[in-house]
Amino acid sequence: MSTFDPAADAAVEASITVADEIEVAGDKTPTSDPDLDLDLEFDFDLLEPTGPGDRQQEQPQQSQDDQGQSPDVRAGDHRNASASLPRANVHGRGSGNAYANEDSTNGRKSSQTRRVSHVSSAQGSGNDSDHRGEHERKGSEGGSSRFAITTASFPPHNSPRAWLLTQAISPLAIRLIRLLLAHGDYVVACLPPHEIENEDRATEFKTLVNECKSNRKDREGWKDRIRGIRCDGRSMGQCSAAIAEAVHVFGRIDILLCCKFESVVGTVEELSTTPATQNLVRDQFETIYFSQVNFIKAALPQLRGQHTGQIIILTSIGGHIGTPGMPTHTAATWALEGFCDSLAYEIAPFNIKVTIVQPNKEIQSLTNKIILAPQLPWYDSELNPAPSVRDILSNVLNTNPDTVVEPSETEILHRYPKLPAATLDKLVQETVHALTAIGGHENPPARHIVGFEGALAVKEKLKTVTEELEDFVEASLAVDIFESELKAEARQGKAPDTNPERGESSTDFTPM
Repeated sequence: MSTFDPAADAAVEASITVADEIEVAGDKTPTSDPDLDLDLEFDFDLLEPTGPGDRQQEQPQQSQDDQGQSPDVRAGDHRNASASLPRANVHGRGSGNAYANEDSTNGRKSSQTRRVSHVSSAQGSGNDSDHRGEHERKGSEGGSSRFAITTASFPPHNSPRAWLLTQAISPLAIRLIRLLLAHGDYVVACLPPHEIENEDRATEFKTLVNECKSNRKDREGWKDRIRGIRCDGRSMGQCSAAIAEAVHVFGRIDILLCCKFESVVGTVEELSTTPATQNLVRDQFETIYFSQVNFIKAALPQLRGQHTGQIIILTSIGGHIGTPGMPTHTAATWALEGFCDSLAYEIAPFNIKVTIVQPNKEIQSLTNKIILAPQLPWYDSELNPAPSVRDILSNVLNTNPDTVVEPSETEILHRYPKLPAATLDKLVQETVHALTAIGGHENPPARHIVGFEGALAVKEKLKTVTEELEDFVEASLAVDIFESELKAEARQGKAPDTNPERGESSTDFTPM
């Protein structure tokens, strides 16, 4: 169960509104609402949001497609809420699919080959590898990348969708939000307090906020379609408050994207040495499993009442393949996926769909916090090559002076990787494309593996499982004694004993 104090659930965390006067500034204290506690490193000037649920007083200038749409979607009446959302410029499936075009041009030279080369070679050269865009955007670390909102592949739909992201501050989430806003969708961005208060971690989100408040033509209307909510998923009360706020502002939730993640690196033995390392195991489950389950439980009544919706779980291929050196990460991922496998059957009658999206492990690890447990000498890569993930992640962290890690047998290290913006763009683009293509799809897959290497690795794992099953199938069938007796009796022409627990003989059969 959650290790948080239940009393914390009674407090509703303040919401951060991305509205007309959103401002990223210094140490100013917001005064819009004395009841809101916004003790942040940067300040959002709070105004009432302008969304489908709040459009009675002043309506922004609408395009021709927006006219004729009902602006008033009440929080208590969601039967026709999707029809009431202002219409967006909706692209059918496959239209403007720049990511797919790039992949088809390059053939099967895909994810890991490109990603590893980007991570190793693009450090310190964040502005020399991607010139597709029309403007500069500051990256999370030295340099900028030329980046434009690439038109993604969205499934056909007649009205904008309302997305809720359980963690909206990661590089992947920020790039997804840009595409959703450019497409005309609505976004509720949940911001974990411990991350939004981290100046380095919040840098890219500040940039997104500035884009939303800008007067640029290609960002027109963005500030009206995004709502930021300060929310810690480990608190069930805060999750419920976030869902209620999303429904109040935008009238409904169409897609719940569970994307909170962090990686604890350490072998089973390394995570058992001290109370502090043992707590890392609990914290990993709190982050990956319990926090996302809390959001799902909070959203289910709303989705069931709408009789429509989709829950997307962003995990990794760690849900199929264990990773030496990251056992708690694998265990928490499997727990969440197992939970959702069962959930999918339970909520299918309510027309709620569940999809698990599995990118390669480095996608999540290199865009979220990495926690390194103290290393034991007998798990050094020179002696035991199995848990090599520590060396791989450490090598990436060591490319930036701010995130260098030194081997330690006593200290727990916490790091957010700092990669150039151009590297991050390419690292996450396949996963972002998968999310836009699947989100809101009429018939989405139960599981979707992102990238050629990930699909190949999972196929190899399934092949191994199948081969082992065939090798030991006789041993499996040999223990099926009752079934064997039935087959023998059937060959002898005897009727089966329909109730063996009562001790009745199979020959005591009287025809009707």
